[in-house]
Amino acid sequence: MQNVAAGGEGSEWVAARGRLVRQVALPRYDPRHAHETSPGMGMKRFLADLKRRQVFKIAAMYGAAGFVVVEAADVFVPALRLPAALTTAIALLVILGFPIALVIAWAFELTPEGVRRTDEAKPGELEAIAAEKASRRWPIGLAALVGIGLISLTGWWLVNGQIGEGRSYRSIAVLPLANLSDSAEFDFFADGLAEELLNALAGVDSLRVAARTSSFAFKGKDVDVRAIADSLGVETVLEGSVRRSSDRVRVTLQLIEAEGGFHVWSEQYDRPLDDLLALQDDIAGAVMSALLPRLRGANEAHVVGGTMDVEAYDSYLVGRQKWHTREIPLLREAVEHFRFAVARDSDFALGWSGLADAIDALAWRESAALDLVPEGRAAAMRALVLEPELAEAWASLGVIEAEFARDFVIGEHALRRAVELKPSYAHAQQQLGGLLRNTGKVDEALVHLEAAVRLDPLSALIHSGYALGLLLRGDTAAAAEHWRRAAEISPQTVARDLVWRAAQLGFSPEEAAEAAERWATVEGFDDPAAWRLVGRAMVEPSERPAAFAFLASRQNLSDFTRHKLELGLGDHEAAIRYLQGEQLVESGSLYRIGMDPEYDPLRDDPRFVAMVRGLGVPNGYDAEAGAPIWLP
Repeated sequence: MQNVAAGGEGSEWVAARGRLVRQVALPRYDPRHAHETSPGMGMKRFLADLKRRQVFKIAAMYGAAGFVVVEAADVFVPALRLPAALTTAIALLVILGFPIALVIAWAFELTPEGVRRTDEAKPGELEAIAAEKASRRWPIGLAALVGIGLISLTGWWLVNGQIGEGRSYRSIAVLPLANLSDSAEFDFFADGLAEELLNALAGVDSLRVAARTSSFAFKGKDVDVRAIADSLGVETVLEGSVRRSSDRVRVTLQLIEAEGGFHVWSEQYDRPLDDLLALQDDIAGAVMSALLPRLRGANEAHVVGGTMDVEAYDSYLVGRQKWHTREIPLLREAVEHFRFAVARDSDFALGWSGLADAIDALAWRESAALDLVPEGRAAAMRALVLEPELAEAWASLGVIEAEFARDFVIGEHALRRAVELKPSYAHAQQQLGGLLRNTGKVDEALVHLEAAVRLDPLSALIHSGYALGLLLRGDTAAAAEHWRRAAEISPQTVARDLVWRAAQLGFSPEEAAEAAERWATVEGFDDPAAWRLVGRAMVEPSERPAAFAFLASRQNLSDFTRHKLELGLGDHEAAIRYLQGEQLVESGSLYRIGMDPEYDPLRDDPRFVAMVRGLGVPNGYDAEAGAPIWLP
């Protein structure tokens, strides 16, 4: 070996080897550039080239701008009453344009000389970009991801039908339709159509519909739609008008988004004036077909239990209006209106339910009407025979069974069925909450009472019922607030509650005096300021002798009102005598005494104990334990 290496042949071999190495030109290993040959370098160079060609920047800007354009179209297209398909077309163009924009960004660049093809990267340029600090590389990449996410969200909305039909909503109020006709007699058609739409919408799953009491409170008032929606706690408002001309009728309707005041949808219906109720049903069906795609969770809606008899339906509407007042003279008239309605059409299930409700409300307030209770129970049963799925009829039966038959099991079952069939029926939510509260299930009761307040925020009765539940739970401040709200809505009905509950609500003598004066003013009593004495006496025992003397001189008080005032002033004997009289006539309101805290001073009286035992209700409520007090 030594000879070869040193000889001529060895020298020639070394020279040949050197030539071979130079021809192959293998790079020498340099640890400073080891990353350039690593497996991930190809992806890094690609990402660096995307950045160099402004693709990331275009993705971020296009995604954000495209999303804004689609959102604006989703709002302004319906507001300007343009075809809904225009929004779909805009969204589709934005989505299809995204990959085109990225390809153009890759292939071309904008220079001072104009648009030209992007040059290839210079030697080492991509490596330099890839070697930049993360703080310089990541922001544009994240922005691009956001842009891609926005475009993807737009595509998802398009696929799922949330673009092109406008936004979807969870709550609505149906306002009474304005009668623009020359004849006031056409009011019944306008009100009937609004009520038909309200009842149909109330049957839609996952949609909260403001109750008639609250939405019709704005009839004839010039109030901004957004203010109405805020008062009723809804996202949308359906309003419109009815105009009769010659032998035709024109109905104009608009669905308005409360937050922005935009018209989401509007339509005008012109129909011949042949059959008003058939026309009403036709328009209601057309409106529902247009509205349902815009109402979240809506799949179907229908009204059951109606009539095709114009006079029967007109009488039914008037009866409901008078029933809502809960005033004894008007309740008597409501009974007659419902009787007329079912006499005209014996298959009118809603009419039978209305008759049951009117009799119940009247008998609850006037002992002379207790003889009508069997007729009311039969009316509720008749309605259910005609329409087994009629929520109103289940509610009618549940209330009568609980209040007059003292069958709390059947009453609760019937009311739960009513709520199940129509969750937006505020009356059913209120009555179920009241039954649960009066039988000791306060926590569950508050769930339904709160739902009733949301559905019918302008109902004094619902606010006062919720207030009593809050008082039982020990939330005195909230209870007082809801009673005050109820008194603002209906002073004639609720203002007196703030007087006889003054001590329970923690009023000061001055607050109680002011409440008494306000109530006396509402009632039209002589010298309302003199009633301040009674208010102070509710919280100041030293004032009670003078207050009793004052009440003795007042002969125009109802037995119920006098009983409540005497109970608040501490005349327990007078309170027991009154309750015994109610027990003899089997008053429907009597079963409330078990839980109402105003009767707490009587809980140890053997006569009172016998009453609650006979009623099958608790003898008070332990707020700390959160449980009713049942007698052994």
